[in-house]
Amino acid sequence: MKGEEALLENEDNKEAVTALREIAQGLITLDDMSRIRAENDAADAAERAALAENAAHARAAAMARLQAGGPDSEPSQPPSPTAASLFAD
Repeated sequence: MKGEEALLENEDNKEAVTALREIAQGLITLDDMSRIRAENDAADAAERAALAENAAHARAAAMARLQAGGPDSEPSQPPSPTAASLFAD
């Protein structure tokens, strides 16, 4: 599976060819592939959760800076004119 060390000498083959040769020689079984797939899925889920948590913290920090008018906040702009003020006179 992707990310695993090759069990055969590579001989300049592509990863897919090496993997097929390992399967053909019985070095990798369906149980091995299922186990590796489950490990990869668990690692992917943990990474997605960590990324989501980091994004939530970054959003919260950015909102706090904006609300406090901190150094990274957007510059304040004058209010937009209303239609009534455009035609007043």
